[in-house]
Amino acid sequence: MAGNEAPRSAAAVDADMFKAAMRLLPEPVAIVTTYHEGHNHGMTATAFASVSVEPPQVLVCLNRRATSLGLIRDSGKFAVNFLPAERADMAHHFSQVADKKDDAFDPTQWKTLESGAPIFKDAISALDCVLDQQQASGTHLILVGRVVGIWMGGSRETLLYCAGRFGQFQKE
Repeated sequence: MAGNEAPRSAAAVDADMFKAAMRLLPEPVAIVTTYHEGHNHGMTATAFASVSVEPPQVLVCLNRRATSLGLIRDSGKFAVNFLPAERADMAHHFSQVADKKDDAFDPTQWKTLESGAPIFKDAISALDCVLDQQQASGTHLILVGRVVGIWMGGSRETLLYCAGRFGQFQKE
């Protein structure tokens, strides 16, 4: 046990304490997007991971209250757009309470690949996915997507989120 902190039992862990602990870990920032019934939608997310290489799969965890979640489930497709460090403005814009749709998608900055979900042209990379599986877990739904397309936007610093702020990794 590091420092002077007393151990906590699982029963003593509440949501605020858990969030505080998780905020200390830097996470890459992505905009998760979908296209459904003629409209683009998106939201900022930091909960995702690689699941499998064969077949290529990723997971994203979205709050059950997020508008984009229902639209992803209905459309069966989504994209995970990893942002470069200089695009914290975009992460903030898509993190507002209401999920963003059409007006946040300037057609000169977005494209589509196989699924039709919006791909940010300035993303470091973007994974175009079709929904394979979903699993409820607490306040969130875990979505597993099969990657059907990849956009490689270039090798730059990745936008990170840690301790309530956006930033980037400082190389030595």
